[in-house]
Amino acid sequence: QIIREITYLENALQLLTGQMPGVVKRGPENSGLAENLVLPASIPANLLENRPDVKKAELAYKAAVDRIGVAKAMQYPSFNILAFAGYAQPDLMELFRPSSFTKGAAATVSGNVFAFGKNRRRVVLYKSLANEAELQFRKTFLTALIEVENALVQLNTYKAEWAAADKQTLATQQYLKLSQARYEAGYVSYLEVLDAERSLFSAELNRSYLDQ
Repeated sequence: QIIREITYLENALQLLTGQMPGVVKRGPENSGLAENLVLPASIPANLLENRPDVKKAELAYKAAVDRIGVAKAMQYPSFNILAFAGYAQPDLMELFRPSSFTKGAAATVSGNVFAFGKNRRRVVLYKSLANEAELQFRKTFLTALIEVENALVQLNTYKAEWAAADKQTLATQQYLKLSQARYEAGYVSYLEVLDAERSLFSAELNRSYLDQ
């Protein structure tokens, strides 16, 4: 079961980094990382742009803004006046009068004109969607910032936490030795030895969680 879980996790990491499935090279143990951990003096905020979730939200916001411009361009009728030369009256209003030459063109032009209201509502809609995308982008960026802040706090406090857990383990080991000596000398019952063993097991278990 553990081998399967390791394989699944390794393949997931390879997929995340755009690599072929395979074994992930191991680094030092967590206890060694705690001793050698050195954080940089400063971390620029623009590094958050490298996060896929932030980049996705940013591009979605840009796309929403671009759609506003497209919708605005669709508000106005589009036709070629010169295309009607020789077949329609100079007055553009003639384009809307049915005739043997302008009937088909008039239908197209009048359709564009009367769609003005619909296209105007499309602009309003896209502006609302752009506002929503902007808020989502801000939320994603702030979420990323919070996650980085939480990770930095974890890194800063991990070394002290592991050192305390290791000190506790050493203390309970000594407690167990003394309890066994007191029991063999007849000063205490075996319950004290059992309690010392339980304390040592709990301390070792806590340190092993930190090693992960």
